[in-house]
Amino acid sequence: MTTPPAPRVRVNQIGYPTFAEKIATLVTDAATAVPWILEHDGTTVARGTTLPRGTDPSAGLAVHTIDMSATTAPGTGYTLSADGATSDPFSIGADLCTALRVDALSFFYLQRSGTPIDGAVAGASYARAAGHVGLAPNRGDDAVAFLPAGALTVDGHDLYDGWTCDGTQATQPFGTAYVPADGRYDWGSNGLLLNNLAVLVAAFDLTGEGRFRQGVLTGMDHLLGRNALGFSYVTGYGTRTAQNQHSRWYAAQVDPALPHPPAGTVAGGPCSAVPDPVSAPLAGRAPQQCYLDDIGAWGVNELTIN
Repeated sequence: MTTPPAPRVRVNQIGYPTFAEKIATLVTDAATAVPWILEHDGTTVARGTTLPRGTDPSAGLAVHTIDMSATTAPGTGYTLSADGATSDPFSIGADLCTALRVDALSFFYLQRSGTPIDGAVAGASYARAAGHVGLAPNRGDDAVAFLPAGALTVDGHDLYDGWTCDGTQATQPFGTAYVPADGRYDWGSNGLLLNNLAVLVAAFDLTGEGRFRQGVLTGMDHLLGRNALGFSYVTGYGTRTAQNQHSRWYAAQVDPALPHPPAGTVAGGPCSAVPDPVSAPLAGRAPQQCYLDDIGAWGVNELTIN
């Protein structure tokens, strides 16, 4: 399947919560503000002018930002147009990530090793027998030690239960909450971004300050398409999504008899070092552009939550 090219208007390809800021990024060489139009099912519902932001060094692109936050009416099929380009369709709603939450958690069921995966639960294409049970060709791997419950505690809290299942908004125009000091993206940058978002979630829970919640939502915008590539790093969520993460099991790219990664799988993300032979030709590009969705690109496209 050929992935359609990314439009120059980059949005969260799922959409935006009704209560949240709704910021998009326009890739353009225009030196001054340009008009934008927000449409819902072909009807103009808002308009304004962009804010020129110069070049985002993490993306290597000259960009403007667009603020659609005043629009709060729920609906699907919104599109944003500016400078001769039109975004992917997106939604506005109270809770757009219900299915994503379920899929992201369900992913961990498929990662179990020493227990069979039930096709009635995971889907027929993902069903398999238990692995790593001491049978050829993996004899002896059932003797791997693991930490028992209570092995790690802090102030009386158990940090490991013995189950062995095999800020604020950043100032960058693309809004990611991952801003490494040296400007270079590390291996698993999407996982590092998610770690930062988990801290912001905790900050919001502790303080109730909306800026922390908005930082989380803006980070999700980045993962779901508002980035230099206009690409959603979450399988099954968006117009252009990762589907060839490095895996010997979710390997449909090399063996059509095998499945693609399940919906909700997160790709590792751009890595400035591009350490594998497939992504190596991207060396020297801006950090956000050091990524491609190829099963052989293990340096940028491994599963980022494991």
